[in-house]
Amino acid sequence: MFRIFVIICVIIAAASAAIADDTELTVNFGDAANTIHVAKRGMFDGPVPKGCAPDYPSWNNSTASTVLLSENERRFLRFNVSRLDQAVLFRLPNTTITAPGYYIVETVCRCAQSPLNVHIRQIQSPFHTFW
Repeated sequence: MFRIFVIICVIIAAASAAIADDTELTVNFGDAANTIHVAKRGMFDGPVPKGCAPDYPSWNNSTASTVLLSENERRFLRFNVSRLDQAVLFRLPNTTITAPGYYIVETVCRCAQSPLNVHIRQIQSPFHTFW
């Protein structure tokens, strides 16, 4: 019985290590340090993590802002969408994602009034949404 338990633990540890080694991108929105102000067709105002940027003000009329807060010693970024036209999208740091492929997207969020939608979208035309 002990041998089976040890073998299972080794398999789980090896699988976890393999997944961790394949990490393509990690973004902690609690570490938002760059404040961005954009006023074009749409508007955005607030801090975002390094390398992130709003990707909607040039082509839709949405208005959004962020504020960095903390609760129980945990920092987080609160998003406020005051006007929704089509979508409020953000570019993450430059990362090439191989397609087709399988990816795990992990989020920690608390959406009291509306759901969180996460999409992975090709930036260059034809702007394909993978998920």
